[in-house]
Amino acid sequence: EDCGIIVNMNRLPYDTKGPAIASGVRLGTPIVTKSGMGPEQMKNVVELINETLKDVKVITDKQYQIDETTRNRINDKVRELCRKFPIK
Repeated sequence: EDCGIIVNMNRLPYDTKGPAIASGVRLGTPIVTKSGMGPEQMKNVVELINETLKDVKVITDKQYQIDETTRNRINDKVRELCRKFPIK
């Protein structure tokens, strides 16, 4: 969320952690396709998620840290993409 990307928390099969600690995420496409995004924009979304995850430093199961410069850069890119494809 800090970078403007929202995903659902999901438990994975055989996960030993409780439901408040997500070990997996679900990435759905209905809202992005509804707003008119296609394969090229989904490639951009994947790149934004990858850039974000590469810079996350896990502190504990419920705490993480991400560089402010990265957070701002990704947030700006997400806003730019969303401006081009507003939710209808």
